[in-house]
Amino acid sequence: MIDGAGYKWSDKKEEQVQMPSPDGTLYEEGIGHTGNGYAKITYLGK
Repeated sequence: MIDGAGYKWSDKKEEQVQMPSPDGTLYEEGIGHTGNGYAKITYLGK
């Protein structure tokens, strides 16, 4: 999981990483999506 500030989490705060954007590229480190929220759902079942 990556928080809104770009920090990676497991059970503790880890390093800062680039967040993926909706178009498949990466935002600059420490910057995420602005404006309305965005969710991408991919069905992996049959």
